[in-house]
Amino acid sequence: MNKETERKEISKKELKEAIWNVLEEQGIIDKILAQIPMKLETEKKEEKEGKITKLEIRKKLIKLGLPIHLNGFSYVEEITYLMIQNPNLKITKDIYPMIAQKHGVKKQQVERNIRKAVDSMYVRTGGQPYWDVFERQIPKDAETLTNLQFLKLLAECLLLE
Repeated sequence: MNKETERKEISKKELKEAIWNVLEEQGIIDKILAQIPMKLETEKKEEKEGKITKLEIRKKLIKLGLPIHLNGFSYVEEITYLMIQNPNLKITKDIYPMIAQKHGVKKQQVERNIRKAVDSMYVRTGGQPYWDVFERQIPKDAETLTNLQFLKLLAECLLLE
């Protein structure tokens, strides 16, 4: 065997360093790093322009007590963002199918996961965050809000802030 075809056993650390060096030599690392500040600048620009960011939505959902570990959390976050950016989209006809396709699930699963997250939030918190955050007249005898009610109130609340 000549040196070119001879394989040498190397550690994972050595392999990572070798890959990093090749990517750095080709300028790929610089391209990746150049994109990171642009994303941060875009979010700062949205804040200055008064646009609602996903971070603001996430903070509001956490304040409401929506369980982060459930799939419904990310669905609610994405749907709320889409509702704010595109108010003409219909939630069940347009947005649910978009989210389902993106995550490789059926739209019924998206709806069910959101319902489970909203119900879990209500049970965990006793419903108090609804009244604290939304500052709305929600019937106290209501066990929980429907997905549609919750999503619309959330979007409205974020837009009014």
